[in-house]
Amino acid sequence: MQKISKVIAILLIAISSNVFAQGVESGVYVGAGIGRTSSSLSKNDFNKDVSIHDINYGGRIFSGYKMNRFFGLEIAYTAYNEIKIKSGASDGDIRVRALTLELVGMVPVGYQWSLFGRLGGFRDDKNIATTITDEIGYKPSTGNEYGLSYALGVQYDFENHVGARLGWSQIQNDNLGNSMVTFSLLYTFTPY
Repeated sequence: MQKISKVIAILLIAISSNVFAQGVESGVYVGAGIGRTSSSLSKNDFNKDVSIHDINYGGRIFSGYKMNRFFGLEIAYTAYNEIKIKSGASDGDIRVRALTLELVGMVPVGYQWSLFGRLGGFRDDKNIATTITDEIGYKPSTGNEYGLSYALGVQYDFENHVGARLGWSQIQNDNLGNSMVTFSLLYTFTPY
């Protein structure tokens, strides 16, 4: 038990010394990223034999305000995957886009490195361009939907103003869950 206490104490001292060595304390930031997306839609969601082609790339633009080195608020627009559905001679596609507003929590883990998590809500816009929804037995809701969004990742700050993120995010809408692994670059405007 004493060994565990000593290890925890050493880790807390190491982390706290790195916390105070971090660069930007607060400021507005902007960024953009590209990533690989996935959807929970499968052939089992249909009552007829269909082929599904999932275009697995998407993008994200975001802006936020870093209140201090631990908390921020972020708004983002994300273009998730496009899903092409084909059944016989009929076909169609589903596109999902989402606007998110999330609280960001950051934990510095070393000089220039930090872990982050985001939790908030989203408003999505599903565009369903298909004439086969009745034929294939799949009728997702169209238009806007609201729900929970969340993300986890790591951030590296190259210098005081420029950083890079690698993260995973998820939104769950209708019976169609969408997630994305994203690489993003961001720039922070500091209040000097």
